[in-house]
Amino acid sequence: MNKQTRTDLYKRAIELWGSVSQYRQLQEECAELIAAINQFDRGRISLDELAEEVADVEIMIEQARLMLSDRAVDLCKERKLHRLEKEVGGHSGSDEYLGEEALCDKEEVTA
Repeated sequence: MNKQTRTDLYKRAIELWGSVSQYRQLQEECAELIAAINQFDRGRISLDELAEEVADVEIMIEQARLMLSDRAVDLCKERKLHRLEKEVGGHSGSDEYLGEEALCDKEEVTA
């Protein structure tokens, strides 16, 4: 399924069930992924079963991005990737961010 088709499907799901319901579904899928990781570590489920839970979370995260704002999520993600890069030793020597990442530090981000 291409990106536009997925986006249209997500928008229909959000319209049908509402954002509160979809956020709750995201919580449930994250909890199931946490449990699946523990089960995988103990050898109780297969890699395919773990991948299925990851896919469920990704689907819900993509819907959350639509409900929040792709831009806001991308800015926060870029800031966190920059921090990760420094932590793993790939720091480029610059402490500057790409300007708008500071938005991620605010409690409320507007689109």
